[in-house]
Amino acid sequence: MVRFIDFKCDLSGEQIYFEKSGLKLEIGGKLGGGAYGDVFRAYLVDNLHTGLEQPAKKRSIEPKNRSYKTASAHEFCIRRVSQLDTRAINSLDSTRENFDSNKYTVDMCVPSNPPKRDADFAIKYFKDDSVKILKQGLTSATIRELSIMKSCEGHPNILKVIDIFVDPHPNICKKLNAQLQTFFSTFQDKDLIEKEFSFYPFAETQPFVLALYEYCKGGDLSKQINKCNRQIPQQQMALQMLHPMPKQILEDCIGEPCRGMPIQQVKWYSFQLLNGLAYLHNLKIEHRDLKPNNLMLDSNDKFAVLKIGDWGLGRENRSLDGTVTPTVCTLYYRPIEIILGSINLNKNRNDILIDGAQTQIHSYGLNSDIWSAACIIAEMVTGQPLFQGHSDFQVLTRIVMALGKPTENEWKNCSLSEHYPFRDDLYNIHVEDKMNNLRVALFQRMDDLGLDLLLKMLEYNPHKRITAQMALSHPWFADVNFRKLDSLGVINCYSNALKAKFGVKTVEYMEERCSGITTTTLLSHVMHRKDGVRDSVVDVIEGDFLAAYKTIEEGRLPIAIQQVQ
Repeated sequence: MVRFIDFKCDLSGEQIYFEKSGLKLEIGGKLGGGAYGDVFRAYLVDNLHTGLEQPAKKRSIEPKNRSYKTASAHEFCIRRVSQLDTRAINSLDSTRENFDSNKYTVDMCVPSNPPKRDADFAIKYFKDDSVKILKQGLTSATIRELSIMKSCEGHPNILKVIDIFVDPHPNICKKLNAQLQTFFSTFQDKDLIEKEFSFYPFAETQPFVLALYEYCKGGDLSKQINKCNRQIPQQQMALQMLHPMPKQILEDCIGEPCRGMPIQQVKWYSFQLLNGLAYLHNLKIEHRDLKPNNLMLDSNDKFAVLKIGDWGLGRENRSLDGTVTPTVCTLYYRPIEIILGSINLNKNRNDILIDGAQTQIHSYGLNSDIWSAACIIAEMVTGQPLFQGHSDFQVLTRIVMALGKPTENEWKNCSLSEHYPFRDDLYNIHVEDKMNNLRVALFQRMDDLGLDLLLKMLEYNPHKRITAQMALSHPWFADVNFRKLDSLGVINCYSNALKAKFGVKTVEYMEERCSGITTTTLLSHVMHRKDGVRDSVVDVIEGDFLAAYKTIEEGRLPIAIQQVQ
């Protein structure tokens, strides 16, 4: 079976003008592709034949001393929480300043071999829309992806869409027609081609859908995981070159090759993943396809900013009405309620018991993202998927081997089936200590705190599974460098909620008085902690709110504005 989505197109060399942002770009090499479209590098046309690249701007800003209006305000801001002295540098500058941080100088003489340079943006070509747009308009997947990304683009842990192109493009039309003709020549069945490619050839009036995204230099998270997996063999080769010795002695000297990322790096990316998810879940948005390939890194630094991308399966989950796609999430990261939903034996049963009450529910919801996130965290630790398999049955077997058979209560809350599928003849597996079993599965690379968090994220009953907000407050994240996160522009998951609670103007005045007090990532960590740290932080915010509110009431300007005047 051959389909248009299987066709590998090449749009390199074509130029696109995005009207809203006023950017003209040339499409470069392909970054990746999938069922919903192909992604290419994109270069600003003005920068294509310029001189040497200038050094990039510094990515971080050191915290500065703050000025305060009164002594009492000063006490409000420094009381008991020295960690709040942090500066969030996430600013809504122009699109060009945000994403084109490198500046170039134009020389009269263009070098014969110009140095290789990074792309300025990424462009996604939505292939399926090229076929359906004339008869049906934009596909639901494209509308969902673009609308969701626009609605949550203000958070640094979410990949940003900058502009959209929906128009005819004669050059792209000619290029695709030529490539399709070459593609057809490799197949014998002409009838099948005529049936599946009835739209061919594209007319010159054919509209194409392309979206402009921010470019992430670090690639995706899977690239970083693979990079860490390769480091140990390289170290072995270097040691062998310096001190030639038999293989057995070499292995004894170095020990078992250690795959996966260092734990501190795992925490860094895990916190950002959950921070982005908490922000999304606050907006009742679920991703439904979390995996390392869909998590982008903004740089090649060891501690980069993580961004959740690829929203082809994203969905707003604001109502229990309507239907949901029965099989979502890539197989290795698919939660048990979706696996069991796909083998549902009684589709007429729409209600189940939750704490004794009969309730109508979806077969899955926002908490399915939490299971996928746990699988990603485990993969960062070991360098390999936690539940690897070629079918739902194989993955389900690996889940049960690691976490034990679901009890009747657990099973009823993650399946609509009338029949208990975990019979002893199929799943004769008994796990007495889940934590110890998971520790072995992770090659003893994770401490008890980390294992406790993973078990809460891998809870069989999705209604008892830990939320992203609560997971951020887990003690395992206590030693994350929140100051560094703030300096890179990452903000907490409550920024919108604080604006709704205090008012946008009040929050702006609070930031003028104490920069970062409402945006610091420390808030993501402490808000669900049950100790004195949370109370201290809340006291500081409330104190600064009262001072800012008083300033608004009296009609006075913040001290920072007064100094400028």
